[in-house]
Amino acid sequence: LQVCVVNNGRETVQVVCGALALFDLALGTTALFHPALRHVLMQPGIPAEGSWWIRRTAWIWLAFALAQIRAWSRPDDPARARLVAFLRAMDVPADLTWVLTARGVGLMGWVVLTTFPLINLAIACVLVDAARRMSPDAAPPGPPTGV
Repeated sequence: LQVCVVNNGRETVQVVCGALALFDLALGTTALFHPALRHVLMQPGIPAEGSWWIRRTAWIWLAFALAQIRAWSRPDDPARARLVAFLRAMDVPADLTWVLTARGVGLMGWVVLTTFPLINLAIACVLVDAARRMSPDAAPPGPPTGV
């Protein structure tokens, strides 16, 4: 996490968005091409015949990955970092809703659903801060001057 604190925001965006893009590409392609596997990992307590609906969510994760790849490819663009921060923050209430209403969630599902809202909130905050540090009117690093 040292890289998230001491740079001008560019390195933070590259590290965070690169890792997120890989994660969401894996999640999205698994949901699209192997929805039953994702179903077995996350909700083993309910019959898998409804796992076809998971393919719908694949496109959401792949869209997240696209936004993250765009931010990773232009890490000096604060607007792209803010977009990814918004998407991650949007996922917080979505995951909380799922954890409060889902049936048949297995151990892996509970671990993911209870930790990811906090992780996504932290990622959103880190990216908003990185975007702030990249903005043209951001204060230079170091102690305040002229006080």
